[in-house]
Amino acid sequence: MSNPSSIPASLLLATIDHLQRFSPFGQMERPHLEFLVQRLVLGYYSKGEVILSPEQGAVAHFYVIKQGVVHGEQEVVRAQDDNAWLELNDGECFPLGALLSKRGVTSIYRASVDTFCYELPAADFLEMIRISPAFQDFCTRRIASLLEQSKQIIQAKYANSSAEQQSMNSPLSSIVRREPVTCPPQTPVREVLTTMHRLGIGSMVATEDGRPVGIFTLHDVLDRVVLAGIDLEQPIIGIMSTGLTSLPPGAMAHEAAMVMARYGFRHVLVCDVGKLVGVISEKDLFSLQRVGLRQISMTIRNANSLDVLQQASGDIRQLAHNMLAQGVSAEQLTQFITTLNDLLTERIIELEFEASGIKGSPLGQSLCWLAMGSEGRLEQTLNTDQDNGLIFVVPPGGTAEQARSRLLPVARRINEALGTCGFPLCKGNIMASNPQWCLSLEEWKEKFDEWIEHGDPEALLNATIFFDFRPLYGNVELAQSLRTWLMPKVASHPR
Repeated sequence: MSNPSSIPASLLLATIDHLQRFSPFGQMERPHLEFLVQRLVLGYYSKGEVILSPEQGAVAHFYVIKQGVVHGEQEVVRAQDDNAWLELNDGECFPLGALLSKRGVTSIYRASVDTFCYELPAADFLEMIRISPAFQDFCTRRIASLLEQSKQIIQAKYANSSAEQQSMNSPLSSIVRREPVTCPPQTPVREVLTTMHRLGIGSMVATEDGRPVGIFTLHDVLDRVVLAGIDLEQPIIGIMSTGLTSLPPGAMAHEAAMVMARYGFRHVLVCDVGKLVGVISEKDLFSLQRVGLRQISMTIRNANSLDVLQQASGDIRQLAHNMLAQGVSAEQLTQFITTLNDLLTERIIELEFEASGIKGSPLGQSLCWLAMGSEGRLEQTLNTDQDNGLIFVVPPGGTAEQARSRLLPVARRINEALGTCGFPLCKGNIMASNPQWCLSLEEWKEKFDEWIEHGDPEALLNATIFFDFRPLYGNVELAQSLRTWLMPKVASHPR
């Protein structure tokens, strides 16, 4: 893809279509996206191969992962047993800071699996920064996010021992994430494999009247299916492990870990009075011990359903409790909570705007979700309720009421989704789903001007909540414009 004139139109369109699934490419203007794609080359890196390292000098290319996983390794922020502090997946890009500074990288970027990357020459990357506001905005925010992530991972290093001890003392009933997937013992092997692949699960339990009689795992596929060359139509029970070990729901996670270590199992069944209620995997216990900032943030960014975000919300609270037990200061803890809660809120907003069709519309490009009150001041705690609003620009030919009528139902779904993720609905109804707080830029100015000019107690109370706004999602320039207008107005009134 390096010679623009030689790129087949079908390949150009396919590459654009693929990239548009990821940020910031989905928000970029079409000419800028074509400029990018016409200058890409495709590189391949085998598992374990170093893509970039400090020894290579100034970075020559901007990388976008087409397929695979890349780990960033840096000794100074070793927060796990290995030294990977950053995990990048399909659609993610690197190394922004080094390219903008025209220097070498400070981390080693290594292919964790066989990986394909789109590569853009550094000069073309800098040109993209110049011509595409969406691309420039993404790069700026991404660097800030990585700096914060690096700082937080260093802090998490010292909370690991406390987090591990507490999580391994959790009852198995609190670890089971889903109903167990089961089948009758006579189910054909082919059907079981198809179901496991479709659901993305690592085990299948055969049951009779709710009682487990056998288990089959992905680890068994090679030895018991592929190498054995069995008939895929035979009953699954014939190749299952039937010497089962189970624990009650009240057993502790460390007991399950001991069973796995003692017998070499990768799964432990959780049974209540003989009936199967869940399956605990080695991965479940490992994630309990290792759950941290990077893992939670990656889960949120890749989430495509509210169920996943609800689970991430619980992980945020668990990690916050662990860090509190470790003695992390109140200021650091509130920053940590706010950072992850912001990610979660942004993802909920993004999913709802995508589902409603607003995201790519003119209205979707000229709105901004505002965080207010304690959330606006970056002072969230584990029990902070919602204080938010929407600011928008009226599309040409439309009215504020028309824009508001389209935004309010989506804002209501966002507020409700946030409620299910542990952010209580505001009792004072200071939320974007309230028409009073879903306003155009001019309407917000009129509202603020009224409060400034009429200093009654209600106006002053509103000022303490609403004047501490900050942009959380969308066109941040709207919030900046409102702030620029507001500051001199406030300064001219001693109240």
